[in-house]
This record gives sequence, structure tokens and C-alpha cells, in this order.
Amino acid sequence: MPRRWPIRRLALGELLSSIGSWAAGIAVSYYVYRRTGSAVWLAGTLFFTFGVAGFFSPLAGKIADRYDRRRVMIASDLTSAAC
Repeated sequence: MPRRWPIRRLALGELLSSIGSWAAGIAVSYYVYRRTGSAVWLAGTLFFTFGVAGFFSPLAGKIADRYDRRRVMIASDLTSAAC
């Protein structure tokens, strides 16, 4: 059991982070729609909030397969924090 605890903490952290990101995306979309009343702006917000991940997923997969995953994870978290 103690050997599995670090991976479970990582999985829990990723789950909570994903829930927070999802909630923030919904909140931004709601705010944009309330301010503009435009479905076009809402679609743009949804695309840039959720759709960009689908665009970058193949590139991210190649990077994760080619380089050390631990370093890739650290670099992506640092890049995410900087953004």
C-alpha cells in the first residue's frame, strides 16, 4: 500500500486540477455570454478554452514519447504556471 500512495496523490492532484480547469472554462464562457449575448463570442471562448487541447495533443504525444516523461511533466507544469 505505501508504494502506491505517491501515484494516488498524483492522480488526485491531476483530478482536482482538471476539475478546476473545467470549472474555470465554464465560468469564463458564462461570463462572456452574459456580457456579449453573442453565440459567436461564446463559440470562440469555448474553442480557445477547450478546443485548443485537441489541436496540441498530437504534438504533446510526440514530445512525451521522445523525451523523459518526468522532465516533460515538470516543463509543462512550469510553462502552464508561466502562462
